[in-house]
Amino acid sequence: MRLAPLLGTVTTLACAVNSRSPKPTSCSLGAQAHVASDSTVYDTTQVTEQPINRGGTRLRYPRGPLNEGVQGRVLLALILNADGTADRPSVRVLHSVHPALDAEAVRYALQAFFWPACLKGRAVRVRITMPIDFKITGPLRMD
Repeated sequence: MRLAPLLGTVTTLACAVNSRSPKPTSCSLGAQAHVASDSTVYDTTQVTEQPINRGGTRLRYPRGPLNEGVQGRVLLALILNADGTADRPSVRVLHSVHPALDAEAVRYALQAFFWPACLKGRAVRVRITMPIDFKITGPLRMD
């Protein structure tokens, strides 16, 4: 298929564009392409460009912990693939706050999209820690 080499090239260009600019540009849209040629997982200290969270789903505060006034930081460890998505089997809770908050943090991480980590202009897999804060702001509304 002729599309695969093109997608790899676009991903490489996304990293090259990313390395010259602190914010990804519209040229970086190719960062979603899957680059399967390198299965190495790098540490964040080994890459030339850090991954950047560019969005995804909204974080939801589960009703039970919200009503109980539970808040805190869930800390996740995960591998980001070269296409900017989380590697599902790699997601681990390093610091737990409440089972429902932990589950929501994992759901959020699995649905997030990142500009990929880059090493010398090439998108690579990288291991990251991802803090997710749950904080109650304002008065609770009890329905």
